[in-house]
Amino acid sequence: MILDKVHNARFYSTEQVTNKFIINTNYLTLLSENHSILMGPRGCGKTTLLKMLTPKARHMYGGNLPKVNYFGIYIPADTQWLKQNELLKKIITNETKIKPIIKCLVNCNIISACLNGIYEILSVHIKTEDVFNYENKIATEIIKNIIKISNIPASFNHIKIQLDNIISDLNEEINKVIYKVKEIDDIYISDFGYKDYINIVKLIYDIFTNITNNIEHLEKKKWALCFDELEQAPEWIVEEIIKSYFRSTYQEFYIKITTTPILFSNTDINSSNPQQGHDYNIIRCWVHNNKSKEDWLRFAKELISKNYHHKKVDQILSKHDYALGIYESEPEKHNNIDFKVPDFYKKSIMYNVVKGLINKDSDFSEYLKQKGVDLKNPEPEANIDTIFRKLKPVIAFRYYFKGEKRIRSRKNITLYYGSDYTIELADGNPRLLLSVIEMLAPYMKNDHELDINIQSDIIFNFSQEVYNTYSVHPDNYLFTDQKISTLINLIDLLGKYFFNSIVAGKFNPEPINCFRVDENVPTHILELVKFGLRIGAFQHLEPSLDPLTETIEMKKLRLTYALYPKFRIPKREYSAIKLSKILFDEEELPLFREL
Repeated sequence: MILDKVHNARFYSTEQVTNKFIINTNYLTLLSENHSILMGPRGCGKTTLLKMLTPKARHMYGGNLPKVNYFGIYIPADTQWLKQNELLKKIITNETKIKPIIKCLVNCNIISACLNGIYEILSVHIKTEDVFNYENKIATEIIKNIIKISNIPASFNHIKIQLDNIISDLNEEINKVIYKVKEIDDIYISDFGYKDYINIVKLIYDIFTNITNNIEHLEKKKWALCFDELEQAPEWIVEEIIKSYFRSTYQEFYIKITTTPILFSNTDINSSNPQQGHDYNIIRCWVHNNKSKEDWLRFAKELISKNYHHKKVDQILSKHDYALGIYESEPEKHNNIDFKVPDFYKKSIMYNVVKGLINKDSDFSEYLKQKGVDLKNPEPEANIDTIFRKLKPVIAFRYYFKGEKRIRSRKNITLYYGSDYTIELADGNPRLLLSVIEMLAPYMKNDHELDINIQSDIIFNFSQEVYNTYSVHPDNYLFTDQKISTLINLIDLLGKYFFNSIVAGKFNPEPINCFRVDENVPTHILELVKFGLRIGAFQHLEPSLDPLTETIEMKKLRLTYALYPKFRIPKREYSAIKLSKILFDEEELPLFREL
């Protein structure tokens, strides 16, 4: 299933990650010696970038990576942290009793991750026969100063077994509280529940550097603590890590975190907060401007080539053009055309399209008349850019779907095809891109151009699969006031509204296919929007967004392009409207009530 564990770097071995890795602009920025927030929806490659900071991955990749003066320590978040926190909050109102329990789980994971990182450093930088000796010395000091439990053999594996036992026992205690077999005050919490994450790591770092200070290349080298998938952690954990450690007095560490575009629900803006550009940088892992679009196209073509050998995607999937898509669907209506004639002039496909739309779309006809266009011979004059070229996608889609009296049903929508077009549908998300290319791959057995009908059919099926993935997502449901709201219902409402604005409704030269969350949006809808942003169903169009100092209110958002074929709308960014106006539109109220 798309967006599941397929192409998910979290489940890849280091060898798998390095074999598929391609250096990109985001990675080069992430290498910088400062704190970083790697921000983007799930599947956009954040985990791969973090894993490529670790000593083992950099060593396996080879000598083409820029050098850095730190070691990356990969620390994955655990869904258990968030689930246990939410379960306890339902039965315990005093959050101060919950935090030590969750911090104990987190600290055990962090210690285990540090041990993995140290083992990687030793394995890469010293002789194999010396690794055991250094591991034994480091493990002895960690047991003595941090674990503080006697009779544990001095090895990293035995320490991790002990940490796993602490986690297992604590989870069992939590379940007893949840099932009211035990009171929360009776839970035994290890000292790890009362220690700051950074203090524990500092102690481990000091032990490591003191023991290895005689090894070349390891002399007090800094660590980059790479916290992955923090959207799976309770918000207060993320806030502690960012607001405390981004301005930490410890100079031995850089903090690198990944998260979705939403960090905090209620941002407390004050002068003591870390400042973007001074204390940290933000790396946005989605297409948000022309530069990121160019970077994504280059990266995507290299990614396809690396995963599918020598395939020349530009040759196989051809170049996208709405006019050719229309021609492919009805060649008999355009037997008089000359392919050399520019768009919208006589004998071009788009000239026929404009004439055909004039005959069946009175709103469009009236618009052209007001612009001084001759309806009997609508060849462009000086207004070709302001009227025709700008409106080409809208004109093409209205012509394609509008019948004389009703919207036409199309079994195979030939408007979605082409190399760059297919890549852009993935919205900067490598997981989505590889999913659609995987569907196309069986038809890419030679270097001949793939038929437009086959391309468009596969892309539509891909879009439907993305939609289905969101529909069956386990977190799709939101329970509020004895009512169940779903993300997929919100997606349906938006898709229907945008299709009506662009295609089915009154002609509008500035149609709507974006929205802004305003103050009149109900709280449960706001939560659905945030969830949609986390999983990539919605895309941020505000590249300057700082999740530490801003919220999503009134920021421009749209559906992911991957859903556009499903809702039969052109891949283009148009006007935005307040979400509340869509929700409370009289025609849309029946669907909104389902939310």
